[in-house]
Amino acid sequence: MVSYRDIFHDPRLQTLVETALANNRDLRVAAANVEAARAQARATRAAQFPAIGVSGSVDHTDKSGSASTTDYSAGAAISGFELDLFGKLANASAAERERALATEASARTVRLGLVADLVDAWTGYAADRDLLAIAQDTATNARKSVELTKARLTGGIAPRTDLRQAEQILATAEIAVARQKTALAQDENLIRLLVGSEFDEALLPRTMGEVTSAISVLPASTSSQVLLRRPDIVQAECLLRAANADIGVARAELFPSISL
Repeated sequence: MVSYRDIFHDPRLQTLVETALANNRDLRVAAANVEAARAQARATRAAQFPAIGVSGSVDHTDKSGSASTTDYSAGAAISGFELDLFGKLANASAAERERALATEASARTVRLGLVADLVDAWTGYAADRDLLAIAQDTATNARKSVELTKARLTGGIAPRTDLRQAEQILATAEIAVARQKTALAQDENLIRLLVGSEFDEALLPRTMGEVTSAISVLPASTSSQVLLRRPDIVQAECLLRAANADIGVARAELFPSISL
């Protein structure tokens, strides 16, 4: 099975993903649901087999002045066994088994969703960092343009309207810088939320170039059949089979039940 390590090669991103998988509460809830579903499937399947009860007893009699006697007895019995002539128990067991598999697929969906959200936030941080660098360069150039226009105005070779226009461009560039700084802070907070704890800022990417070189590209020859392995599709298929088994249980209820 392909792991996220086979797709995302950057050790910084792998460290963040490992921390997120260890700390995320939704994953712990999903794991608990999987265990509960498996236990329910085992309990339902147990109804297909007879319940065997075993009992034993020991009687000891001590007669004064004579030898003592001890009586042993043991017994076994089968109780509450229903003959599954019409498939009610078998279908009920199959339905619970499929629901357990659907719960496992749901847990994988939660896991994949967490990894995808974290990678998306990590790459978004790199993109916003590049945009911040562009905005800062633009503001620097706009600031130089304002200084040059002021010098031209002082020298009498530029109108005051040129200075106002240059100042307006500078103000717009400074707003863009502030907006990108806000976006970076939001990206960092989102990563912190997904990871579930504080993390070293050295784990964040510096440029989009680092991101593109750290992610494997899906081969062009990959078959579309790979989509059938998506856990949400697997979950839907399992729930469909469980519903079909429930129909078998309901149909069997139309027939008499025979118990021994």
